[in-house]
Amino acid sequence: MASWSYLPRRVGKVVQVALLYTLVQDVNLLWVPHASWSTPQRAKQFCEELARTCHVHVIDFYTGSRGFPDYISTEYARSMIPGRRRSTDGIEIHHIPRFAPSLFSRSLRRLNNNLAYRSIRSIIESESISNVIGSFVTPPPSCKNLIFDIFDPNPRLWLDSGRPNRGYAQEIQTIEEAYLKKADVVTAAGTILAYMYPYHKEIQVIPNGVRLSAYDHSDGQMARKKLDFEDSTLAVYSGYLESIEEAKLLLESVRIARKFTDLGLMLIGRGRGYEWFKRECEGMARIAFLGRVQDSELVRLISAADIALCPYGEFRSSWVPSAVTRKIENSSDPFYSSSMKLIEYSAAGLPTVCTNQISYNRIGFENVVFTGFKAEEFARGILQAAKMKKQRPSGIHEYDLPRLAGRFRNLLQ
Repeated sequence: MASWSYLPRRVGKVVQVALLYTLVQDVNLLWVPHASWSTPQRAKQFCEELARTCHVHVIDFYTGSRGFPDYISTEYARSMIPGRRRSTDGIEIHHIPRFAPSLFSRSLRRLNNNLAYRSIRSIIESESISNVIGSFVTPPPSCKNLIFDIFDPNPRLWLDSGRPNRGYAQEIQTIEEAYLKKADVVTAAGTILAYMYPYHKEIQVIPNGVRLSAYDHSDGQMARKKLDFEDSTLAVYSGYLESIEEAKLLLESVRIARKFTDLGLMLIGRGRGYEWFKRECEGMARIAFLGRVQDSELVRLISAADIALCPYGEFRSSWVPSAVTRKIENSSDPFYSSSMKLIEYSAAGLPTVCTNQISYNRIGFENVVFTGFKAEEFARGILQAAKMKKQRPSGIHEYDLPRLAGRFRNLLQ
């Protein structure tokens, strides 16, 4: 009889959980990423986590074109078919037509914005979307709860990219200003970004993160053996290496460090700087160019390394206005800027060499060696890191992705 006395309580608990599940699943979210869905990015990581408790929709678009022949390719023609969608990992991915490349033509960029805006409006209506998290890809749509997520100083980034993109940078700034006027909530990946954007309410700082559990038992020894780096100190660079300046800093510092230690290098990613590096060091031993890899493989490869490299160029300092610099100097907030690479490397416990950017040097991770912007200084940092043990920094739990996704979830209606 004693066991039956618990039945009402158990039934009540089951009903409570079922109701909570129903309420949670009724939350519809559309996230508008700034790049194609195959590109590693902040939006993708958070959407994959939010899909555990919400109906998550995202848009995807083709960005593979590099020249005129691509316009007449079969893949490009297929990408222009409207209304295509697929489901992956609980996320509904809606493909929208987009002309690419379009940086050379303001008319094409305007057409892309119109196509994206109409597609997004259609998705919001057909899927009864209440929440939209947007970016500069398109002007802000109308919805119940509009969130503008600031992940980079995008206008400055495009101005400093070394291409004739001044017109595009201005268009991005215009769209972002429209979001600031219309958004119900504004989030930022770091305090430094929050300081850079004027908004009439407090900006919610939600830093980048990684799922720490993915690194808990990751063993990179097989990858290390396959790449034939078993006897070297293995350094890793992972990410979008676009800047030639940063590629030069990386190459020259590796050359200097190799005079003092047996250093192997693994490069993961893509970009102009990546391709330049590949051409310049043709024939050099103990360098592996792996291009873009799947997320699960990325965890194994990073875990295989002994140290990690973040050769951010000095030009990035110009992105931060002097007024913002003064605010940073007088603040104790650790989330100035949350470099995805620093967090990934630190999740694997890698001693990491990073140039001394004001936007990164307050993160407070014990595994990070900050250096100057010259190759000799960065090389000394490499040699110092090579003597350190692999160990996660004490503050890494603050960047655990499930924890941070919960903060985004609290903003949804």
